[in-house]
Amino acid sequence: MAAWLWVAVPGCEDAQPEPTAPQIDAVRPAAAPAGAQVTVLGRRFGLRGPRDRAYLAGSEAVVESWSDEALLLRIPERAPGVADLVVRAGAQVSAPYLFEVLAPALENGVGVVSP
Repeated sequence: MAAWLWVAVPGCEDAQPEPTAPQIDAVRPAAAPAGAQVTVLGRRFGLRGPRDRAYLAGSEAVVESWSDEALLLRIPERAPGVADLVVRAGAQVSAPYLFEVLAPALENGVGVVSP
């Protein structure tokens, strides 16, 4: 006859796995001017919730579509140069991804941005 004895030990609860942070794998195109649309490819973005956002150099980007593996967003207005792009999904934040914001294209000496 077999008998089982269960003993509860304080501090030894079943550990729930920590949610894994989103990961940015690539941005297409790799560089673009402010106002341009880009696709952020990665994983673990999840289904979009009310706290989910994308930021470039601390400025919130307009997200036009969101799926678990891709975001379509517009680059916020900022000076040209390299900046950190991060994705926040719930309480988790991706590692920074370096993205280059290009200067606006010049047409007849006037800067223009194409969508």
